[in-house]
Amino acid sequence: MKSTSDPVKKDAQYLKINYNTICLKVDFLKFRMLNVVILKDLVERHQISNTTPLRYLSRHLFNSTSCLFSINKFFNSLKSQGITCSKNALHSYLAYFSDVYLFFPVSIFTNSERKRMVNPKKVYAVDTGMIQACSRNFYPDWGLLLENFVFTELRRTGLQINYYKTKKGHEVDFITTDIYGNLKLFQVSIDLRDPDTRKREIRSLVEAMKELDLKESYIITHNQEKHIQEESGEIYVLPAWYWALNCDS
Repeated sequence: MKSTSDPVKKDAQYLKINYNTICLKVDFLKFRMLNVVILKDLVERHQISNTTPLRYLSRHLFNSTSCLFSINKFFNSLKSQGITCSKNALHSYLAYFSDVYLFFPVSIFTNSERKRMVNPKKVYAVDTGMIQACSRNFYPDWGLLLENFVFTELRRTGLQINYYKTKKGHEVDFITTDIYGNLKLFQVSIDLRDPDTRKREIRSLVEAMKELDLKESYIITHNQEKHIQEESGEIYVLPAWYWALNCDS
C-alpha cells in the first residue's frame, strides 16, 4: 500500500530519532568541544575576563543560525538583562568566532562599504551537527538547517558569498561571485509545495535576476526537482543532495 505520509516530515522524523539515539553521544562531544576547547581557548588567547557576553553570544548564534544578526540589537538585549559589554567587544567576539571557524558572518551584496556596514549580517555555523548539539531549540527548524548546509557547501567552493536584497526589499538567501565576477543566485526552501512559499521564493529570484541581468538561478530544496521558466530566465529547483554533489561543476 502506498504511503500517504508527508516525505519531508517522515525524513525529519527519522533524523530526529537518529539524533536522539545514535548521534546523542557525538552531539555531547561537540557541545563539550565548544565549551572546553573552543571557548576556553578564546578566553585564554584573548585574555577575556568577562566571559558571560561571549557565551551568551555563542548561544544566541547557535539558536538563530541562518538569520539576520545585528550587533546593536544583541547589545541592547544584553543591556536589558543587566549584562555589561561594549559593542566593540561584541564585534571582536564575532571576529574571534570566525577566526576559529565556528561562525561565519555573511554581508549584504553591495558596492557601498557604508551599506555593507550598516546592514545586518546573516550568520552561519560551521556545521549543522554543531547547531543540533548546542541549540536550545527542542524541535529543529529544518529550513534553517538546510540553509546552513547550503552555506557550508558554497563556502567549500571558495566563492565569495553574500545575501541579496532586491529594490523592493525581498531577500535572496545567497549570491556568489567567482574570480571573474560571474554571479549566481540561490534560494533555499525545504518544501515548495505550498503555493505561498513557492510564490515568495520565485518572486525574490525573478526580481534579482532582472536587477542583475541574470538568466538563471537556483532553488535548493529537501527533495524536489523542477524546471521553472520565467520571463526573466530559468529557475532550476534541485534536491540538496544532488546539488551538493555537483555544486563544484
